[in-house]
Amino acid sequence: MRTKILASVICIIFTGACSTTNNQETEVLANKKTTITKVAESSEKDPNEKICVKQPITGSRFGKKICQTRAQWQAIKENAKKTSEDLVNQTTVNDGTVINN
Repeated sequence: MRTKILASVICIIFTGACSTTNNQETEVLANKKTTITKVAESSEKDPNEKICVKQPITGSRFGKKICQTRAQWQAIKENAKKTSEDLVNQTTVNDGTVINN
């Protein structure tokens, strides 16, 4: 009886730990997207100003520091937007060929 209770408690603890990790990863991704958006949208400032952002690394407590100019951050944002729009607008036929609309 004690073994079953102990096993149940351990399962509950591990289940809670797994769900916390997913929420944290989602929050980190949202923060990263917000940071890049804020940096890129303030285009009235000097485009040559260097801005550094700390990017988290999965499986590590340490992040990676990425430094780009304001113009480069804007180009990254525009490229990501264009790529996502291209993916949404393409159509795949049954034989695997891709048709861009």
